[in-house]
Amino acid sequence: MVGSEEISPKQERSIGKHKEALTRIVHPDQVQTNDSIFAQLEAGEIDTKSAKAQVEKLIIEVASTDHMTGLDNARAAKLKLQDLMEYCELNSLDMVVMYLDGDGIKALNTISHLLGDLAIESIASAIEGATRPTDLPARLSPEQPYDESDPETSPTQARVGGDEFLLLLPGAKLTDAETIYNRIKQRLSDITSVTLPGRSVTLTAGAVSFIPGFDKDSVDFAHRAERAMQFGKENGKGDFYASAEPLAGNKIAA
Repeated sequence: MVGSEEISPKQERSIGKHKEALTRIVHPDQVQTNDSIFAQLEAGEIDTKSAKAQVEKLIIEVASTDHMTGLDNARAAKLKLQDLMEYCELNSLDMVVMYLDGDGIKALNTISHLLGDLAIESIASAIEGATRPTDLPARLSPEQPYDESDPETSPTQARVGGDEFLLLLPGAKLTDAETIYNRIKQRLSDITSVTLPGRSVTLTAGAVSFIPGFDKDSVDFAHRAERAMQFGKENGKGDFYASAEPLAGNKIAA
């Protein structure tokens, strides 16, 4: 067996600290993974070095994941967006960032926070289900065909606030983003008709295109999309608003 070496008291204390830390922060969906690492170690199927490496990898995963929805969190989205900006500029690719905000969540929270949480989970499910890599019409050259397994050209979905979400869409134009928004909107309606019958939950979205030379900071770029979304909140909730200009927000007609 791999784990034939004896565990020293120091190693046991170190692994115990990792296990205790994970117990506090691990997402319910990751409990099984967490438990299996230590079960394998105790059974002698892996050695202490491998166990520690797996635990550290899981801690990084936990730190970059939103615990309620399983999507990326704000920190992970910021890092990914910065990398995507450099990648798209280097490869002359389009990219759109879409900022989505839930409508009607506060009203649900006044009734029950459980309803509000269910609405947020429903939105996350709609976003994730409507933005699979195979659904995104990436605009790549024939010499560099779209590869759905390539993380650099796959969409990223993140929850960045209470009912606020961010979509990173490499290879997409604003018209593609509108198509994706409409798909999310329909999927959300289908989900909430089951999870929240009789309740109104919609999404207001703001989208902006990547402008090489202008967009240099991921936070500022995301804020442009957020401003487009806020413009939508002020001018008609539950719709898609996009801006091709650095400081403008415009409604795109269906």
